[in-house]
Amino acid sequence: MLARIRGHNSPRSVVNQLGVDQQANERTVPMNKRLEMLEKMTRSGQADAFAWYGLAMEYRRLERVDDALGAFESLRALDADYLPQYLMAGQLLIEAERSAEARVWLEQGRDVARAKGDGKTLGELEQALGELGP
Repeated sequence: MLARIRGHNSPRSVVNQLGVDQQANERTVPMNKRLEMLEKMTRSGQADAFAWYGLAMEYRRLERVDDALGAFESLRALDADYLPQYLMAGQLLIEAERSAEARVWLEQGRDVARAKGDGKTLGELEQALGELGP
């Protein structure tokens, strides 16, 4: 098989013959390194809000809902005023069909956005709440 592969000039034909998508593989490796880095930073106890947010979003991307939620909860304990966390946690929970938990996050975010006078984020949170229904 290797001899047949070497005879083809197209990288795509090699990928197709091997049944491996090299591009997808290349995308996965850097993401795993980013996850490892974020986990190490947050375990150190010296991570800032952005590191916790990044970890939560990386877990979300990997569809690790409970891990993402745990990272969002750690972020909220560290910095309850970090506004982006509320919409992202709410959306995560909506996607996981956990509407009651999503509502709590979105309502807390709405309160923080009002207190900070952040109308744009307030509107986004209210829209998400509206989509949840009563």
